[in-house]
Amino acid sequence: MSTVNIFLKTSCMIRSNLFRLPTYYVAHRRQCLKTKASDLGILATEKMADIVHGLEFHTKRALEESDILIYEILSSEASERTVLAFDDLSNVLCQVADLAACLRILHPNQQVQEGAGKCCAQLQTFTDSLNVHKGLYNALNGLISRAEVFNKLDDLTRRMAGAFLHDFKINGIHLSNNGRAKTIELHKTISESGHIFMSGASSPVYLPIRDCPGQLSARLPTIESYKVLYSEVDLSNDPDEAIRRLAYTLYNAPHSSLMESLETLIRSRHSLARMVGYTSYAHLQGSTTMLKDPYKVLQFLEELSLLNMPKAVAHVRKLANIKQTLSQEVQSTSVYP
Repeated sequence: MSTVNIFLKTSCMIRSNLFRLPTYYVAHRRQCLKTKASDLGILATEKMADIVHGLEFHTKRALEESDILIYEILSSEASERTVLAFDDLSNVLCQVADLAACLRILHPNQQVQEGAGKCCAQLQTFTDSLNVHKGLYNALNGLISRAEVFNKLDDLTRRMAGAFLHDFKINGIHLSNNGRAKTIELHKTISESGHIFMSGASSPVYLPIRDCPGQLSARLPTIESYKVLYSEVDLSNDPDEAIRRLAYTLYNAPHSSLMESLETLIRSRHSLARMVGYTSYAHLQGSTTMLKDPYKVLQFLEELSLLNMPKAVAHVRKLANIKQTLSQEVQSTSVYP
């Protein structure tokens, strides 16, 4: 997921589950050994034998468990358990969301990709609504405001509570009803446009046979009336430098629909940051990191680049010399492609 979400964090804070993992893992492995390979689903989980229905089942269960945890938070007196319930809520949603996102991006089956995408969208919409949920915010803020209760918590729990509260604030909890609705819509747009761009950036390029250069056409597979270039590395080892350059250029050529989704992503991120009180999206994202200020991040990267520049220049020069020796083009000076 591309947006900052309170309840979708990979966190070392899930202490309640740490000591159950080894026992669960051993039992799980024993069960797997007793089960025929044909009955096992993804990650050796029987309910995931049918991946799409398995994701739908786990998404539904995660949402049901989340509702129970939300009710617990809203109906219980502020205590350490309040913070841990937030953490449990994060864990319940994250387990399914991370798996769905992984399958959406990596699985080769289009039906699985689409099913995983629907689960991602459903969970994204739900978590975005939680990010601006006044009742949850008031429960957490009320705990932090009660010094006699908050000061009794251990340091890890206090830091956890502070991190959750900060995430509420950067998601616009302080805005009006219309403002919070707008942030939810922006999060949705950011998620959708980010997914479109990332998916499209790594998708195959279909070249009409009549438009495909002759020397390249012979090296590409044909699907119906198209020549297909699956990735920029497909012909990266071709002995003909002209072929390598042509394949690289065609695969990385700008695509109008991808540029549109990228521009939408950038505009929506900036609008979101401005709505919740930050100069830019870089400032918003930086507020949750150790360096805080994006200019410090830029300074670090520039200093790192200067430090490594002599080695990089020497390495590129060495590669250029090797290519000059092996290239079919006598005047070849470009390292890549």
